[in-house]
Amino acid sequence: MIYDADDDDDADDDTVSDIDDWSPHLSADDLLDMLPNREIPQTLHVYDVIHKLIMNIPVDPADAVPPMFRTLFEIQNPTLKMIPESSLRLSARLGRGSTSHVFDAIMRLDSGSVPAAVKVYGLDVARPRPLTLYRNMMVRELSVLRAALKAKCRHVIKLLGYSTVLGYPAIIVEKADAVLQEFLTMDLVQRYPRYEMSLADRLDCVADAVLGAMELEHLNITHGDLNPTNILVFEGLQGRPVAKLADLVTAINIFPDNQGRLATTTVMYAAPEHLLARYSPGGNPWGHPASVWSLAVVAAEAIARCRWLMLIAATNPRVILDDELRERYHPLILMPPDRVPENDLYDLYYHYVIKRQFRPVLPEYLNIGPNLKIVLERCFSHEPEQRPTLKELYVALRAEAEIARALSDPPTKDPASPAGKVAVRRKVSSHRSATIRRDVTAWPEPKS
Repeated sequence: MIYDADDDDDADDDTVSDIDDWSPHLSADDLLDMLPNREIPQTLHVYDVIHKLIMNIPVDPADAVPPMFRTLFEIQNPTLKMIPESSLRLSARLGRGSTSHVFDAIMRLDSGSVPAAVKVYGLDVARPRPLTLYRNMMVRELSVLRAALKAKCRHVIKLLGYSTVLGYPAIIVEKADAVLQEFLTMDLVQRYPRYEMSLADRLDCVADAVLGAMELEHLNITHGDLNPTNILVFEGLQGRPVAKLADLVTAINIFPDNQGRLATTTVMYAAPEHLLARYSPGGNPWGHPASVWSLAVVAAEAIARCRWLMLIAATNPRVILDDELRERYHPLILMPPDRVPENDLYDLYYHYVIKRQFRPVLPEYLNIGPNLKIVLERCFSHEPEQRPTLKELYVALRAEAEIARALSDPPTKDPASPAGKVAVRRKVSSHRSATIRRDVTAWPEPKS
């Protein structure tokens, strides 16, 4: 996960700027990264606002609440539990980030023990920052998770409480069975068969992630860093996986007069406007359409089980080899992304996505239906307003998942047919089922 604050030499400056500098166009990231004594109009402290909302302390409506906090201000969220550190038993580390670590844990309550995951901010990170910054990051993520909990978002990770671990702030969430990234790398699947997942289930997981983004959009919130490592997988009914969004520390409120401006998305999944935020003075505005691009990249990787820049290298080798900067960039494409230096990775994507206008591509041999292929191509438009909505992407993914599942199932007997004839699905072009394809346009509306 990449944060501009890590590259900001003034991030640790404790000085308080003039109140008149505050602007409604500042993102929640801008405000929450400020120290608690940072003031906004009418002397309402940003940290105090969020702290009151978290603890269900009444906030005077007459106070000036910034627009990016409006959703949190209007929603009366359930009371959170402060879990004593003594009630947590941490074991293995499940994940590592630039500013936090996630641990497997058992949470001991009066009603019994509950498996959980504990995200600890600032503990054993490569670049330690002031504790206040980590506390504000926890508050930011808590505020979003509480709003999702109140709205009963089924595809956003469930918040269980908050605590401290060795003096560092921590949040406690439900424990997942796996991370989507584990199912999207072919070499990992070949080494560990337990990570095998059918195409239908992979598409369902991405569709669940899109539905989670839709649930956040309903709250005027955008995730800010949608990628396979932030999509958790649970075992659902009938053994089918269910996916939920996690790691919402980059999430912000989006309004017509307030857009994101900082580069928060993992670079490989960043929309063009999100990439430009790193290179433009003062950032670059981005909003909900950036989530469509990011989730479409996840969908492309779920289908191909390959990084999309690797797909470009495989399907357009002459374009890349004829590139004037091939000596620098082509070797980077063939390297594992986590081994490419961060600045080189940004430059690589800036060169191909911004300057060369490249888009993620899907090889023809993957043989997905034309409906999903057209939707994905629209998702990769460099003009945000030309991209489809999250709802359109969701419907296309669900429909393709049902087609893939039907084609993978063995033929079943049709009780209505004479003599119990075996009903063989009539396949059309691209091996699609004609019966199912007629139902694609009638896919049920996703629940808000």
